[in-house]
Amino acid sequence: MSLGVVTPIREGEGKNDISADPWKALLEKLPSVIMTSIHQSVVSIVISLFVYPMFLRTGIWRTMLFFLRPIYNLPRTNLLPTSYAFLSIGTLSRCFIAGFLLLVLIFTGNIAFSLFLAREPVKNGKPLTSDSKDPNGSLLNGMKSKKDAIKVGNSRGGMRVFSS
Repeated sequence: MSLGVVTPIREGEGKNDISADPWKALLEKLPSVIMTSIHQSVVSIVISLFVYPMFLRTGIWRTMLFFLRPIYNLPRTNLLPTSYAFLSIGTLSRCFIAGFLLLVLIFTGNIAFSLFLAREPVKNGKPLTSDSKDPNGSLLNGMKSKKDAIKVGNSRGGMRVFSS
């Protein structure tokens, strides 16, 4: 996770680009996220075309037969099917789309988390501790305080815990 470098802002200077508009930064990084996701999806499909039939297919087939025989009426033989259904265009395209969407979700979430985490804690455009007489003291007191979790009972007798 890359959080970037934080530099102090002097009076009269503009705000840091990352903290000013993280949505804009996220949209600027979106094309590279899409290209990386396409590249990794294609590479994983190509690798899986060799790894799955050589190393995984037999073990997965036998394991699935073991668990599904009690539920379905399956033959007693452990022979692999003669067809290679995973080589069809439909299966490969569905695997590519699922992998692409999953990678876009992961990469976009990682970038968004990094961008929004780097934002300054502000209230009405000012730092949170600007209203305090001793900003550093209130910051340290906030870090030292250990608030108990708020426990709320529900109608079924269970407890929900909310941390503050």
